[in-house]
Amino acid sequence: MDAKQISELVAKRYPTRETARLQVFGRTEVMVVRMSNLSATGAFFEMISAVITPKVGQLVSVTVALREMNKTHVLSAEIVWVKGNGIGVIFVKQRDLLQRLSQQPKI
Repeated sequence: MDAKQISELVAKRYPTRETARLQVFGRTEVMVVRMSNLSATGAFFEMISAVITPKVGQLVSVTVALREMNKTHVLSAEIVWVKGNGIGVIFVKQRDLLQRLSQQPKI
Protein backbone atom coordinates (compact mmCIF):
# COMPACT_ATOMS: atom_id res chain seq x y z
CA MET A 1 0.00 0.00 0.00
CA ASP A 2 1.47 3.39 -0.98
CA ALA A 3 1.26 6.70 0.93
CA LYS A 4 -1.72 7.93 -1.13
CA GLN A 5 -3.74 4.80 -0.41
CA ILE A 6 -2.94 5.03 3.32
CA SER A 7 -3.93 8.72 3.37
CA GLU A 8 -7.25 7.94 1.68
CA LEU A 9 -7.98 5.25 4.28
CA VAL A 10 -7.34 7.67 7.11
CA ALA A 11 -9.52 10.49 5.74
CA LYS A 12 -11.73 9.97 2.72
CA ARG A 13 -11.67 12.93 0.36
CA TYR A 14 -14.82 14.36 -1.15
CA PRO A 15 -14.70 16.40 -4.37
CA THR A 16 -16.23 19.87 -4.22
CA ARG A 17 -16.14 23.16 -6.14
CA GLU A 18 -17.00 25.65 -3.39
CA THR A 19 -15.45 29.11 -3.36
CA ALA A 20 -13.75 30.00 -0.08
CA ARG A 21 -11.58 32.65 1.54
CA LEU A 22 -8.32 32.05 3.38
CA GLN A 23 -7.01 34.70 5.74
CA VAL A 24 -3.69 34.35 7.55
CA PHE A 25 -4.19 35.04 11.25
CA GLY A 26 -2.78 38.49 12.06
CA ARG A 27 -3.12 39.73 8.46
CA THR A 28 -5.92 41.62 6.74
CA GLU A 29 -5.37 40.32 3.20
CA VAL A 30 -7.67 37.58 1.91
CA MET A 31 -6.91 34.83 -0.60
CA VAL A 32 -9.89 33.83 -2.73
CA VAL A 33 -9.69 30.10 -3.44
CA ARG A 34 -11.72 27.21 -4.82
CA MET A 35 -11.97 24.17 -2.57
CA SER A 36 -11.35 21.15 -4.79
CA ASN A 37 -11.60 18.44 -2.16
CA LEU A 38 -12.47 18.15 1.49
CA SER A 39 -11.88 15.52 4.15
CA ALA A 40 -12.42 15.34 7.90
CA THR A 41 -8.78 16.36 8.42
CA GLY A 42 -8.08 18.93 5.70
CA ALA A 43 -8.70 20.33 2.25
CA PHE A 44 -7.10 21.19 -1.07
CA PHE A 45 -7.56 24.67 -2.51
CA GLU A 46 -6.77 26.27 -5.84
CA MET A 47 -5.93 29.98 -5.66
CA ILE A 48 -8.17 32.25 -7.69
CA SER A 49 -6.87 35.59 -6.43
CA ALA A 50 -4.38 36.60 -3.76
CA VAL A 51 -2.28 39.63 -2.86
CA ILE A 52 -0.03 37.58 -0.59
CA THR A 53 1.88 34.36 -1.15
CA PRO A 54 0.80 31.54 1.16
CA LYS A 55 3.58 29.86 3.11
CA VAL A 56 3.86 26.45 4.71
CA GLY A 57 3.24 26.67 8.45
CA GLN A 58 0.92 29.68 8.33
CA LEU A 59 -2.28 29.37 10.33
CA VAL A 60 -5.33 30.52 8.40
CA SER A 61 -9.01 31.11 8.89
CA VAL A 62 -11.02 29.31 6.20
CA THR A 63 -14.46 30.72 5.38
CA VAL A 64 -16.64 28.59 3.12
CA ALA A 65 -20.11 29.69 2.02
CA LEU A 66 -22.14 26.59 1.23
CA ARG A 67 -24.60 27.93 -1.33
CA GLU A 68 -26.88 24.90 -1.48
CA MET A 69 -27.27 24.80 2.30
CA ASN A 70 -27.39 28.59 2.75
CA LYS A 71 -24.75 28.31 5.51
CA THR A 72 -21.28 29.67 6.11
CA HIS A 73 -18.60 27.68 7.91
CA VAL A 74 -15.44 29.13 9.44
CA LEU A 75 -12.60 26.73 10.27
CA SER A 76 -9.00 27.10 11.36
CA ALA A 77 -6.24 25.37 9.43
CA GLU A 78 -2.49 25.16 8.88
CA ILE A 79 -0.97 25.33 5.42
CA VAL A 80 1.05 22.11 5.00
CA TRP A 81 2.09 22.47 1.37
CA VAL A 82 2.00 24.95 -1.51
CA LYS A 83 2.68 24.01 -5.11
CA GLY A 84 1.88 26.41 -7.94
CA ASN A 85 -1.69 27.57 -7.35
CA GLY A 86 -2.44 24.62 -5.06
CA ILE A 87 -2.64 24.85 -1.27
CA GLY A 88 -3.01 21.90 1.07
CA VAL A 89 -4.23 22.46 4.63
CA ILE A 90 -4.94 20.42 7.74
CA PHE A 91 -7.64 21.58 10.10
CA VAL A 92 -6.69 22.84 13.56
CA LYS A 93 -9.08 22.34 16.45
CA GLN A 94 -10.21 25.55 18.12
CA ARG A 95 -8.84 24.43 21.48
CA ASP A 96 -5.36 24.15 19.92
CA LEU A 97 -5.53 27.40 17.94
CA LEU A 98 -4.61 29.87 20.72
CA GLN A 99 -1.61 27.80 21.78
CA ARG A 100 -0.43 27.47 18.16
CA LEU A 101 -0.84 31.20 17.50
CA SER A 102 1.13 32.11 20.63
CA GLN A 103 4.03 29.96 19.42
CA GLN A 104 4.29 31.65 16.01
CA PRO A 105 6.79 34.46 15.43
CA LYS A 106 5.31 37.92 14.95
CA ILE A 107 4.58 38.94 11.35
